Amino acid sequence: MGALNESHCLNGSAAVPLARAIDWAIKQDDYFRQTLFFFFFLPINFRHSGLVGRLAYVSTTACAVVFVYSLGASLSLDGAKDGLRHLVRVKGEDLASARLWLEVGGEMVVLFGTGTSSVFAISTSRKFYNNCVRDALVSGLVTLVWPILAVCTVFSVLGHLKDAGQGGGDDPVKVAPLGLLFTAVSALSAHQPNTFAAVFFVCVLLAGFTTTFSLLEMMMSNLLHLRMDIRSKKCLVMFGMCCVGFLLALPFCWQGGIFWLVLVDKYLPLAAAIPLLLAEVLAIICVYGRRRLFTDINKMLGRLNWPTKMYLSLAWHFTVPLTLVILLGLVVVVPLRLSFGRHQLQAEVVKGFFLALVLACLVFGVIIALWCECKDEEQNVDGDSGETNNRKHACIQRVLEPKPDWKPCHLLFHGMEHSFDG
Repeated sequence: MGALNESHCLNGSAAVPLARAIDWAIKQDDYFRQTLFFFFFLPINFRHSGLVGRLAYVSTTACAVVFVYSLGASLSLDGAKDGLRHLVRVKGEDLASARLWLEVGGEMVVLFGTGTSSVFAISTSRKFYNNCVRDALVSGLVTLVWPILAVCTVFSVLGHLKDAGQGGGDDPVKVAPLGLLFTAVSALSAHQPNTFAAVFFVCVLLAGFTTTFSLLEMMMSNLLHLRMDIRSKKCLVMFGMCCVGFLLALPFCWQGGIFWLVLVDKYLPLAAAIPLLLAEVLAIICVYGRRRLFTDINKMLGRLNWPTKMYLSLAWHFTVPLTLVILLGLVVVVPLRLSFGRHQLQAEVVKGFFLALVLACLVFGVIIALWCECKDEEQNVDGDSGETNNRKHACIQRVLEPKPDWKPCHLLFHGMEHSFDG
């Protein structure tokens, strides 16, 4: 979370690159962006949505209204224009910093995960009438616009605080390493009626409920794809997932919980997710195969014209692998320091631990999957050694194939069919 620290927020002599500011804003409002996807989709088929979908629509409508109002109110403050000019001021040495682009790459990974889970949650909140093309276009639009609105709000408030002479001392906006968006809106609420603070609190609470339900639905769907026999125990499994999540979150509430939070927030998108994504891309291209991948995309989109096929081929075979390789090299080479306010923590050992853990999980996961698949094949094959070897080779490709009955878990549970429109 070092993309914006105290030296960048209120010090007029330090220029904040636009890329760094947007990169930081992407991380600050993941929960709101994830629920904002529903704001564009659910009015189309509100009556077809379940309880989670309707809750998402109400919460995102409220959040969107509050933050649009916050942006308008922040722009009317004294010093807001100075904050926006401070935002777009760029230094060449900042843009040439490897650490900056490494952090941007990490946020790209976080952004990809948030967008994917959001589109998946949209499909789980509605039983029918899903359109992959529309989902992708609207999610891309929201991903582009929402961080820009958030960062403009923040820097307008920061400019006002600096203009009012509140840039020194222990100002909360200056020392807060996490949730600067919420801190800025809280500072803005001092200039608004008390009702604004109450509405903002309700919005945060509803957004937390919505994203939690969506995350649990996505995890349950993945479990059902792996083990169909747990459908009858869905409530118990969901309760167990909630208990595990509660226990994992307890360390964040301890006295040193903020350091654990910064540690997980800093290293999971980089040292853990980037190697995993690179391995997944290579496995899809080299093992699953280009032809199967394009066939699956064609089924989802309804058609795959020549420009789209060329773009996907270039992205999967060149752009995405090369970008991930560069980011992985930067993760290994560039030293990253955890920052909390004025405190700095060197944690290269933790980065090495995450890298080793991901690599070990990849190796053992592939070995276990191949062993289970080949063991099932050996039970169905007679003593012919040639046929046995051929089927073992076929196991390597079949391990990565998606299940033929993939669909949102509530459809699996009720035995209904899932459909895509064009």
